[in-house]
Amino acid sequence: MKNSIKILLTLMFLAATVLTVGQQVSAASAGPVLLSADGRVTEDHTPNFVWEHVADFNAAEGDYYRIQISPREDFSILPINHVVNGAFFAPGVAMINQPYWWRVAAFVNGEMTEWSEVRTLTITGAPGNAQPQAVAPANGFVTSDQTPTF
Repeated sequence: MKNSIKILLTLMFLAATVLTVGQQVSAASAGPVLLSADGRVTEDHTPNFVWEHVADFNAAEGDYYRIQISPREDFSILPINHVVNGAFFAPGVAMINQPYWWRVAAFVNGEMTEWSEVRTLTITGAPGNAQPQAVAPANGFVTSDQTPTF
């Protein structure tokens, strides 16, 4: 009797192992491959985030990407948590000077992929990279006005 139970348990274990090893992983299970460089430092306050399309992605059939950008490595704060239809994202508002962590997942054929690897980006410099430009008076302008308008 004991041998029969041992044999039955062994056969069940082997069957489960064969099924587990033999399962195919769908193309949608792997997260997107990020193309924007890791560790990038930029003065652009609305940088582009770019990744490769995952296999079988079709926005016309309701597939989408979710991008999360956080000032915390653990993503506990998500100032940017957007759904997009393409393999890129550009924030609509200027991001402040600080380091950010970002990742992307895809929703394809009714299944969410794993998150991509996490990459970092640090924003520095003045928002918009705007350098003040003198408009008036013209360079070299001479006046006797004691209170000129600039």
